[in-house]
Parts: sequence; C-alpha cells; structure tokens
Amino acid sequence: MWRSIIRHSGLNREDEARCIVAVDLRKRLNPPLEKECFGNVAYNAIGKTTVGELRDHGLGWAVLQINKMLRSLTNDDYRTYAEDWARNVKIRIFGGGGSRKAGGSIIVSGSHWFEVYDIDFGWGTLEWTGQ
Repeated sequence: MWRSIIRHSGLNREDEARCIVAVDLRKRLNPPLEKECFGNVAYNAIGKTTVGELRDHGLGWAVLQINKMLRSLTNDDYRTYAEDWARNVKIRIFGGGGSRKAGGSIIVSGSHWFEVYDIDFGWGTLEWTGQ
C-alpha cells in the first residue's frame, strides 16, 4: 500500500516518504504493564525513505524497510515513549484530512496483531471496530 500510494502521489523523487505503523505496546513492554493500566498503549513507528528510493525498488524492498524499522525498535524505545507520554500528555485535534498532496506519509493502524476484540474495559464485548 505504501509503495503504491507514494508512486502515484505526484511527489518529487527527493521528497521524504514515511510509513507510520501503529504498534501495540502491551505485548512488547518488558516488564509488562500492570493489568490495571487502562486504555490502549500504542506507539507510532515511522519508516522513512525518499520517494525516489520507493519508486525505484520493488515491493519486497519496501516490505523489508518496514520490517527493519519494526525489528530495530527496542524495549527501551517503547518504555521511554510510554513514560514520556504519561508525563507530557497532549491532546491533538485533527480535522479535515487536508490536501492529498500535503506530504508523503501514510498511516497503517489496523493489524491482526492488534487484538482489539480481546481488550476488556469492563463495558462488555466489542461488537465492531469499523475496519
């Protein structure tokens, strides 16, 4: 998806192309979070290259870049992010969606590894996620 969107975006070869992947930290933190920790704990992992690199290489190369980025993350990266977020909570309001050519980023937020149907907030089982 990343490669296809960027290839057809009209961006310049020198522009940065980013693939942002939402990572579920609950399974990755060591030691794990306490059961009482409320809500989702997600991290935005960012893979970067240039539009030209993404256009010039095949699909396997793009997948490998995302794989390398995800494998390079460490427990320290996750823990630092989670602790910083807890100390410096910022509420961001996003609106509109903006121009389709506003930049070379895509965000991937759904995955079979992100087990939203197994999360229990005490309100009953999840019926639908909209994905």
